[in-house]
Amino acid sequence: MLLLNDYVNFMSRKSYRYYTRQVYPTVYNWWHSDDYYNLPNKDFYSLIKNAIKKAFTVGIGGDYNECGLVGEYDLGIIPSFDLPLKLIDQDSREMRICNHIYSNDHATHFIGIKDRYKEMNNIT
Repeated sequence: MLLLNDYVNFMSRKSYRYYTRQVYPTVYNWWHSDDYYNLPNKDFYSLIKNAIKKAFTVGIGGDYNECGLVGEYDLGIIPSFDLPLKLIDQDSREMRICNHIYSNDHATHFIGIKDRYKEMNNIT
């Protein structure tokens, strides 16, 4: 049986106080729930990775209209012509959200992690 209290909601937005519950500002939060715990991007990312490593599943709202999806490998990458990885931080992410470059347009259910980089590059 699906129980909503079995789920925890997180978001990562610089424009809201960290470590507090907030309303997640997206059309998908049509009930205006203020039950989203706001974390800095670093903590948000660690939470996702650690949850999956501990056999929990994670649902994410994200932008899948940007370049960087490799469908044949079910992989999302950061293309070399986009923002360099070392420059992706809370500020660059927030700027993309506020300028509507990034949008929450798809939901994804993560059930595990697999390193496809080696597979894509024929590395054994």
